[in-house]
Amino acid sequence: MLVITLAATTVLATFFGGMLALRARDRFHLVLGLSAGLLLGLVGFDLLPEVFEMNTNSFAGVPVVSIAILAGFLILHIVERGYGSHEPAESHYGHDHEHHSVSGIIGALAMGGHVFLDGLALGVAFTIDDKLGIAVFVALLVHAFSDGLNTVSLLIKSGKWTRKGIWLLGVDSVARISGAVIGSSLALNENF
Repeated sequence: MLVITLAATTVLATFFGGMLALRARDRFHLVLGLSAGLLLGLVGFDLLPEVFEMNTNSFAGVPVVSIAILAGFLILHIVERGYGSHEPAESHYGHDHEHHSVSGIIGALAMGGHVFLDGLALGVAFTIDDKLGIAVFVALLVHAFSDGLNTVSLLIKSGKWTRKGIWLLGVDSVARISGAVIGSSLALNENF
């Protein structure tokens, strides 16, 4: 029950991050800059060094981690070029065709899957050890604020902030609690 309560607490952080993005519509570029800076800082100063330290495998003399990062970037680039807008929103050039950009919805759905895995990690961490669970909770609490900020920013930027967007933010919040419930009910052993 503690895991579900703590997961619900991180939902509040997600909500406050989303509310910041909503309230700062006239300064949206600053919110996007904050969001991007937080994520790039997390990736560049925490995640990447740890990933390179933990994985020393190589393929043809190139670290496997580098190959995976490059492949992920290329896949993201191809998807964005295929489904994203190829003309800036502020452009005055006219087109004789209509754009159907789904990149904001895809990004928001990806954030929903991401926060589900956050909840799963919280539940599994408490299954392993209470101290580990508390450490993961503190990390998720700080991280959840950025999740809410990013989810709402993606929706606003894509122009899809409607009732469906509010529903999607609700799904985003419920996903973390669902992940925590499933994670705390998993039976783990030394081999898994």
